[in-house]
Amino acid sequence: MIEKRVKCGLAIAPSVLKLCDVNIKLAKVVSRNDFVEQAIKFYAGYLNAEINPDFFDKIFIGQAEKAVKEMGTALARGEYKIAVELAKLSYIIAEDKGYTRSQLEELDEKSRNEVLHMKGTLRLNDIMK
Repeated sequence: MIEKRVKCGLAIAPSVLKLCDVNIKLAKVVSRNDFVEQAIKFYAGYLNAEINPDFFDKIFIGQAEKAVKEMGTALARGEYKIAVELAKLSYIIAEDKGYTRSQLEELDEKSRNEVLHMKGTLRLNDIMK
């Protein structure tokens, strides 16, 4: 149920009103009233954080989740680009050395087993063996 609003007079400096107008979309609200209500609730939560420790947890968890998601997306894109470049190099080398399709499949299987055996950890000494 939406709570009925009470009209009251607020005197706000023009610079603060401009802050409100500039940040309305960021706050995901549609009006100055909504923005001021959200700002008051946030500030009251900040002031009462000692008696409501979950206040900052909710804020930081949301921001952390967003940052992790963005980082994961960026890493996945980078990994994809590297994989494409590696595949191109592999095809160039295979073509240059005259490998057949069956030889490449055998090499792929051998490589997978080796990496699986090393649990993804590659060391120079292992390569030299």
